[in-house]
Amino acid sequence: PPIDLSNSTAPGVSLRFYQMARQFQSTFFVGYSIDGGVTWDSTEVNQEIAVNGSNVDTPVIKVPLVGAVGQSDVRVKFRYEANYYYWIIDDVQIVEQEANNLRVNENFYATPANAMTPLSQVEPVLFLADVENVGAVDQSNVILNMSITDQDNNEVFSVDNDYGTVPANTIIENVLFLDTYTPDAEGLFNGTYNISADAEDD
Repeated sequence: PPIDLSNSTAPGVSLRFYQMARQFQSTFFVGYSIDGGVTWDSTEVNQEIAVNGSNVDTPVIKVPLVGAVGQSDVRVKFRYEANYYYWIIDDVQIVEQEANNLRVNENFYATPANAMTPLSQVEPVLFLADVENVGAVDQSNVILNMSITDQDNNEVFSVDNDYGTVPANTIIENVLFLDTYTPDAEGLFNGTYNISADAEDD
């Protein structure tokens, strides 16, 4: 049915729902229209579910409805192009989207080539991680930091990647750090990607 968001003062809204899904070779889409169903945007979800796997890690999904705030005839739809097994949806809501919400994408970031390497065979370690603004507002002064600490928690390496302004609902992929790290001593090391911006993150 049509949903009236013309009086909403939220920075943005998302479609939130609970789900149960089991996958074989199906595709799952969340669609929305802000012009009464004349045109539609869609987002594919559940791409991380393996063949014969279920959504145990993603029982709740939130999909941004970009441009829906202020519209009087918003519609949503779920499209299941099914090749086994099922997609069950419940408790569908339109909720306020966080204004400031940055993240390092947990599905794609660089790690060393080996878990353990002899000191005589070390090579430079390259760094990279996908950065995503899942908030409703552009984020300024976005900086991705890579920090490495040794087994005594002493920082032995730190470098920043400056992204400037990252627009709302945007992912930035495959931006290498210019600096690399080459270990010069034996030990156990821990690397951490950390993202920051001017606004306090939700």
